[in-house]
Amino acid sequence: MKRQGLLFVCLWLMVMTAMAQNVTLKGKVLSSLDEPLPGATVLIEGTYRGTSTDEKGEFSFEGLSEKEYELKISYIGYATKKVTVDLAANGQSPVEVTLKRKAMEAREVTIEATRATEETPIAFENISEEEIENRNFGQDIPYILDMSTSVTTTSDAGAGVGYTGMRIRGSDNTRVNVTINGIPYNDAESHGTFWVNMPDLASSADNIQIQRGVGTSTNGAGAFGGTMKINTLELEPEAYGKYTGSYGSFNTMRHTVEFGSGLTKNNFAFDGRLSTIQSDGYIDRASSDLKSYYFSGGYYGEKTTLKFLTFGGKERTYQAWNGVPPQLLDENRTFNSYTYPDEVDNYEQTHYQLHWLQDISKSLSFTASLHYTKGQGYFEQYKGEGYNYYLNFDSKESFSDYGLEPINLGTDTFGLGNDEPFLNPDASANYDTTVVNGDSMVVRDSEINETNLIQRRWLDNDFYGIVYSLQYHKGNFDFTLGGGANEYVGDHYGEIIWAEYSSGSEIYDLYYDNTATKTDWNVYGKANYRLNDFNFFGDLQLRQIGYEANGVDNDGRLIDVDETLTFFNPKGGFTWNMSDKSKLYGSVSVAHREPTRNDYLDAPDGVKPKPEELIDYEFGYKRATQRYSFGANLYFMDYNDQLVLTGDVNDVGSPVRMNVPESYRAGIELTFGWQITKRLDWQGNATFSQNKISSYTEKVDDWVNGGQIEIERENTDIAFSPNTIAATQLSYTVPTNFTGLDDRLKITGFGKYVGEQHFDNTGSDQRVLDAYLTNDIQLSYGIKNSFVRHLEVAFQVRNVLDVDYITNAWVYRFASSNPGYVDSSDPYVTKERTNDASDPYYRYTGLFPQAGRNYMATLRIKF
Repeated sequence: MKRQGLLFVCLWLMVMTAMAQNVTLKGKVLSSLDEPLPGATVLIEGTYRGTSTDEKGEFSFEGLSEKEYELKISYIGYATKKVTVDLAANGQSPVEVTLKRKAMEAREVTIEATRATEETPIAFENISEEEIENRNFGQDIPYILDMSTSVTTTSDAGAGVGYTGMRIRGSDNTRVNVTINGIPYNDAESHGTFWVNMPDLASSADNIQIQRGVGTSTNGAGAFGGTMKINTLELEPEAYGKYTGSYGSFNTMRHTVEFGSGLTKNNFAFDGRLSTIQSDGYIDRASSDLKSYYFSGGYYGEKTTLKFLTFGGKERTYQAWNGVPPQLLDENRTFNSYTYPDEVDNYEQTHYQLHWLQDISKSLSFTASLHYTKGQGYFEQYKGEGYNYYLNFDSKESFSDYGLEPINLGTDTFGLGNDEPFLNPDASANYDTTVVNGDSMVVRDSEINETNLIQRRWLDNDFYGIVYSLQYHKGNFDFTLGGGANEYVGDHYGEIIWAEYSSGSEIYDLYYDNTATKTDWNVYGKANYRLNDFNFFGDLQLRQIGYEANGVDNDGRLIDVDETLTFFNPKGGFTWNMSDKSKLYGSVSVAHREPTRNDYLDAPDGVKPKPEELIDYEFGYKRATQRYSFGANLYFMDYNDQLVLTGDVNDVGSPVRMNVPESYRAGIELTFGWQITKRLDWQGNATFSQNKISSYTEKVDDWVNGGQIEIERENTDIAFSPNTIAATQLSYTVPTNFTGLDDRLKITGFGKYVGEQHFDNTGSDQRVLDAYLTNDIQLSYGIKNSFVRHLEVAFQVRNVLDVDYITNAWVYRFASSNPGYVDSSDPYVTKERTNDASDPYYRYTGLFPQAGRNYMATLRIKF
C-alpha cells in the first residue's frame, strides 16, 4: 500500500507539472534588413533547451510555464543577442528578434568550417570557456577534460603535469585529431599530441569541441577515435588584465598573466598571456619545468578580419617513461628507474598563424590561414654503469653500436708463468704464445670496445602550410568548400656529449642521422540542406599524403621509406527535429589513416604496415526540457587493418603496433543533465561498449631458439578499451549576495569510473588493469565589485578517497626454455606461470600508478 500511495503521488505530481507547463513560445529571427535567418541557434538560458530556426527563420518552444525567460540568439556573422520574454505578461504572442551584422570574428569562419553544429548528425560535446576555467588548476588539457563522455586520461608523472594523454572510446592520442584554430596540431610523423609542449594552452582557449568517432572532415591526421577542436580566436571587446596563481601537492605551482587591449576605435585588438608551471610530480624525480606564451593582434573590419598570433612552449621534463615494475608496486609506488640527474626531455615549440577572413557578400565568406610551427629539442640519456641500474644493469655501451672503432692498447709480451702486467679493467684481450730466444712468451693484444656515455637524441622539425574554406549560407542550404596543404620536414639525430672513452670521436659527434619529409593535402565539400523538420548532411573529402624517410636510425638500421597514399572519405547523415525538445540523428562516415613513423620503423618482422580503414555508424537521440536533458548515442566502428598495440614499446616508450584484419568498437553513450533546483545541478555520462579483435596472430620472441613463436588469438579485447566509462558531477551554488557583496559560492563533486582494461591484445587475465572509481571535490568563491571585475578563490581535492589506481602500462612477452637467459634480479620481469616449471613464457611490465589524495588551490583576479 505504501508503494502504491507513493506511485500515486508521483503520477499526480507529473500530471500537475505537465498541466503547469503548457505554454508555447514562438518567435522569428531576422537580419537588420528584415531577412529571415535560417539555422540561427536559440537557447533558453538557465535550462537545457535549445533549437534552431527553420527556413523561415522561425522557432518555437513548447511546454513552458507562464514566467519570465531569457533567450540567447546567435548566428554566424551576427552579434549574439539576449532578450527577455515574460510569458506571464505577454502570453503566447510571437517574439521577433533582429540581429545586427558585426565585424567578423576569426572564430566564425576558421573554426565553423570544420566544427559540428546542432544540425550535424554526429556525437559531439562543446566545452565553454567558463567550464575550462573552472577545471583549470594548472594540469594539462586531458585532465581538464577528463569528465567528458568516453574519455580516459593518464599521466606519466602521476599528477596531470608533464607527459599526459587521453583516449576517446579507447583510441589513444595518435588517433584523436587535434586542431588549434583549424590548424593541425598532431605531430605529422607520430600523429601524437604532446600537451607538455603547450603548457597552459587551456588559459588561452575560448572553447573546445570534442567530436567522437570520425566526425566532420578536418585538417591533419585522420580522426580514428575522435577530434578535438580548440579555439583561441574569439574577440574580447573590452580591455582587461588577469592573474591566475595556483599551488598544491607535489610542489606544483602555476603563474599566469593575461592582458588585452579590447577593440580599439580603429578596430584593432591585442591579447597576450605568459605562463609558468613547475611540479615535482608524484613519481620520484618526475619533475616538470614548463613555460609558455600567447600573443595575438588583429584588425576587425566591417567585411575583413586579419589576425596574427603566435604561441609557444618550452619544457624540461624528467623522464618517467619506464613505469613502475609490478614487483615494487606495493612497497614503492613512486619508483622511477631513471636515476641519472639529467635524464630529461628538453624541447621548445613555437607556432605562428595568420588568419585572413573576407565577407564577400551576405551569403558568401572566405578564409585563408597560413601557419608555421618550429620545434627543436632533445632528450638526454645516460648509458652504462653507475646510473639507471634497472635499464643498463651496469652494462657499458659497445663502440660498434655507435659506429666507433675499438681503442687499441697495443701488444704486451711477458714470460709464460710470470705475472701478467697491468691490464685496464675495461679492456678485453686476446692471448697467444710464441718463443723468443728459446723462452716461451705470452703475447697479449688488448683493446677497449665499450664505454659509459651520455647521449642526446634530437628532433629538429618544421611544419608549415595553408588551410582555407569558402562558406555559402542561403536559405535552407549551407555549403562549405575547404581544404589545406601542409609540409613537414623533420631531422632526427643523436650525439654523444660525453664518453668515458672517446675512441677518437669528438664531442657532439653524430652517431645517427635521418631526415623525414611529409606532404599532406586535402580538399572537402560539406553541405547541409534543411527540409521542414529534417536536415540532410553530406561531406566528401579527398586526401593524399606523401612520406619519405632516409638515413640511419639510432640502432644503426638504414631507413628507406617512400610512401604515397590517397584516401577518399565520404560521410552522410540526417537530423530529424521531432519537436523543439527532441531530435533524432544518424550518420555513416568513412575514414582512412596512414601508418606513423614508428609503425614503419618498428614493424614486427619488418612487415610493411598497411593504412587503416574505418566505417563509423552513429545513431542518436537527444531531448532537452527546462529542467533536464538526455542523450543516447549508439555507435559501431568497423575497422579494416586497424593498427593495434602489440603491448611492447620501443626504446623511448612509444607503443609498437601491428595490423589486424578485422576489429570493431561498438557501444552506447548516455548523457544527462538535471536542474534539480535553481541552485542544484546534476550532470553525467556513461559509455557501455565492446571492443574486439576478430582474430590475429601474436608473435612472441624465443630467446633460446631464436625466431618467434606464433599464437593464434580470436575475439580478444582491444587494449586500453574499458567496457564501461562513467562520469558524474553534482554542483550546488549558494545564493548570491549572501555576504552583502555580488558573490557566489559553488561546491562541486566529481566522480569518475573506468572499468577494467587489458593492456595488450591477448585477452589474458594476467595483463589487466583493475577498474577504479575516483572522486574529486571542488569549491570556488567569486566576488564582483567596483575594485575588480572578478576575484575568485578555488580549492580542489583530487582522489578524495585516496584510491590506489593505475591508468597505463606496457608489456613485452618473450619465451625462454632456459631460465639462465633471464635475469631474476630484474623487478620488471615476471614468469607468467610460476607453478609450472615447463612453461617458457615471461614478460617485462611497466605500470603507471596515479597520485593518491592531492590538493590544488587557485587565485584568479580579473581587472
